[in-house]
Amino acid sequence: HLATDAGFLNTPPRAQRYWTWSADHGGSPNAFTSSENTNYFFDVNTDGFEEALDRFAQFFTKPLMSADATMREIKAVDSENQKNLLSDGWRMNQVSVIAFTVGF
Repeated sequence: HLATDAGFLNTPPRAQRYWTWSADHGGSPNAFTSSENTNYFFDVNTDGFEEALDRFAQFFTKPLMSADATMREIKAVDSENQKNLLSDGWRMNQVSVIAFTVGF
């Protein structure tokens, strides 16, 4: 989760953030972490596809994770976790994950 978020905030080749660039070209990147893997995806206008694909690939080949961005994301992930601790739905989901993993 941390790597997913921090990477999207600091992807080269330009100083402009990946999210901003994508929005300027009619799209958005996104990712989610499931119990077994992380899924990355994006959409963008067709005229920006080549550059979008290059920027997207650089997230994996040239990730930048500055100390400041990493600390911001640690705080964001912790905040999300604290919120989820109070959610009955989230807790039930976690019980289901454990039950299916262990094989109850």
